[in-house]
Amino acid sequence: MVSMDPERARNDPVVVKNIPYFKAKNKLEDEVMKLNPPPRPQNWGELNVPLNVSSWSEEDLKDLKKLYEMTGLLNAQREIADKILDDQWETNWRQEKLIKMLEEKLQPYIENIDNGVLPQPILIATSKTDQKV
Repeated sequence: MVSMDPERARNDPVVVKNIPYFKAKNKLEDEVMKLNPPPRPQNWGELNVPLNVSSWSEEDLKDLKKLYEMTGLLNAQREIADKILDDQWETNWRQEKLIKMLEEKLQPYIENIDNGVLPQPILIATSKTDQKV
């Protein structure tokens, strides 16, 4: 099922082994999705765009039609690149925020495990009837 429909497999309780963790993580993901990410910093990320001013010759720039075409294409390309970078920034920010929130929520449990604080010792009681075999 994982290879046929990975999205369904990630959300199927039969496939997921640690269901409480899975449910808590889904709730945190929902919380993070509701948050508004900050605006993308101007110096964050860079895309290699295929067109630039050097794509046109100097003769082409003298023709007003080609100059307007160049300006329109370069502006459209910049807008598309900005949208792609904004989406990448938002995805990256949400992933980092989710990781940070998971660490904050799980830290008390990790500290309890590290301190060895358990409510009761985990032992399996053996009965005398099992020992007679």
